[in-house]
Amino acid sequence: MRILLRSDNGLVFSGRDYTRLMRSYGSKQEFITPHCPQQNGLMERVIRTLEEQCVHWHRFESQMHATRLITDCIAFDDQQRTHQCAEDDDRRCGLYRYINPMT
Repeated sequence: MRILLRSDNGLVFSGRDYTRLMRSYGSKQEFITPHCPQQNGLMERVIRTLEEQCVHWHRFESQMHATRLITDCIAFDDQQRTHQCAEDDDRRCGLYRYINPMT
């Protein structure tokens, strides 16, 4: 299954190492028009939700600490919050769907 990864034009997404990694996964890159974040609105909303519900409420001691807490926030969002999706499709709801699209 080939995945299309849409991103902004930040250096991290257009750098040689990242581009090579995406190719090795068989993924195709697509870049939004500069200064038009609304073209990537879904991901912008996911990031905003993470910031509002998790990141702004914690003072992280390390990257490992941040990773652990953000992972916990995503798990809470997917397991405890109500989402508008089919009951038989629980793992495709909420933030989990956007962070782990292959599952």
